[in-house]
Amino acid sequence: MDRTRYLVIVPRNAPETFAYLSESFRTLPDVELVVDRRDRAVPPVPKSDDRRGRARRVEAFGCTLVPRAPVPDPAVSLPPARVAPAAAPGRPVRTRPAVREA
Repeated sequence: MDRTRYLVIVPRNAPETFAYLSESFRTLPDVELVVDRRDRAVPPVPKSDDRRGRARRVEAFGCTLVPRAPVPDPAVSLPPARVAPAAAPGRPVRTRPAVREA
């Protein structure tokens, strides 16, 4: 089963919150914590086709939680790689088709 990763965006005017969450989430590899770098003086441009992305964002305690693409679970084994069969001992391995002369 794949694990969902999360991005937590902390406002830049909340250094105490960033410090607290950094300590709280330090053992969780699927949580990335960043400080908001956007300039609030410029209003965000509304996008009419971005309904799904905005609906997935969660605002909590002044922070924004964004689910990210899941990562494959390393505990799940991958199918074995396909390997060409080895040639029998003493037999040459043909690497390209034989060319016949007319």
